[in-house]
Amino acid sequence: MKNLYFFHMAIKEFKTHSKRFFLTAFALGWGTLTVVILLAFGEGLKTQLTKADKGIGNNIMVVWGGQTSIPYNGLPQGRNINLTTEDLKLIINNIPEIEYISGEYNSWGTPVKYGRNTKNILLVGVNAEFGEIRNQIPKTGSRFINKNDVIEKRKVIFLGWKVAERIFDNENPVGKTLYIKGIPFTVIGVLKEKLQNSNYNNMDNNKAYIPYTTYLSMFNRKYYNNIVLSLRDDKKSKYVKKRLYEVLSKKYKFDKNDKMTLSIWDITENHKIINKIFIGIQIFLGLIGSLTLIISGVGLANIMYASIKHRTRDIGIKMALGAKKDQILKQIITESSFFALIGGSIGFMLSFLIVQIVKNIPSNNSAIEYLARPQVSYTIMILVFLLLSTIAFLSGFFPAKKAISQNPVEALRYE
Repeated sequence: MKNLYFFHMAIKEFKTHSKRFFLTAFALGWGTLTVVILLAFGEGLKTQLTKADKGIGNNIMVVWGGQTSIPYNGLPQGRNINLTTEDLKLIINNIPEIEYISGEYNSWGTPVKYGRNTKNILLVGVNAEFGEIRNQIPKTGSRFINKNDVIEKRKVIFLGWKVAERIFDNENPVGKTLYIKGIPFTVIGVLKEKLQNSNYNNMDNNKAYIPYTTYLSMFNRKYYNNIVLSLRDDKKSKYVKKRLYEVLSKKYKFDKNDKMTLSIWDITENHKIINKIFIGIQIFLGLIGSLTLIISGVGLANIMYASIKHRTRDIGIKMALGAKKDQILKQIITESSFFALIGGSIGFMLSFLIVQIVKNIPSNNSAIEYLARPQVSYTIMILVFLLLSTIAFLSGFFPAKKAISQNPVEALRYE
């Protein structure tokens, strides 16, 4: 009942000074809106860039052969290290921390013919594990290369979605036959569209993949362009890099400390760096928004000070009649919380509305895909609620402390 009384008094005070408190509630709503929107856009940008960063694959490394830079056991420097199919079995047998591994053979500008239409594409020969490593998710009704395709040297091809558009326009490519060097290939799949912000020779949407065994039967190639592998645990990335040098140094007879013999791109480290960057961005955006809300809180505190000064005589009477200090304290804090609740609720509702409107903006523009996908997470809601509650409490607490610290007799002298 006491709580209802406090809220009744808060509503009465609001009606008495409605214009003043409306402006204060508006300021608090604007501050809440600012914090939520900034954090939502920061969260959305982080989610989209993280998704794009992992478009290349999860917990992966890309390995290229290099050149020895120091002599080793009588062998000269400057020897080329070229990776072959035998190296895959050697690596996977000696480094159990690796989950999947695949080599890549690349042929740029390979002509592909479909009907009267001929296009030059980047053709890549891979094994079945490549799809798992590189997040090659096929569109519905299609598939990636499997082990039987590799074993039987099947003439099948998996297309990046832009390659499919270039060759087939709006036609469904799956099941169709195209020709490479006069050899018929059946399209078994098309890559599902995905965000990807990094690559090591071209974006996946601009490539076409065939079984590496089929590739070798068509092209005279001995060495991989590169090897790509995925880790069971990204925390083991430094150890795996060390082991790669140790394992391959024994076969190719080079110093395991010669870092020029292999070029290793540890993409797991990129993910960690991006996460750290976005933590900093979120903190920065949160601080900017919080300052706006804090300034609004100062305005609320000033309103509460003015309200208490106006009610000095009433407070004095209550204290003279035996009202306890904690009751007066609770009443004033309830009032400030009530006004903060109104303003915060308005701010939350408007921010949710804006976020939904922006998220539903259709666009094929990659920049908008990154920037126009804000997200209001539970974490953001909790943080903003705690900040708003703290501001509401402090805005009422200090004016209330001043009110209860006055002498009731002196307070009764105010008109």
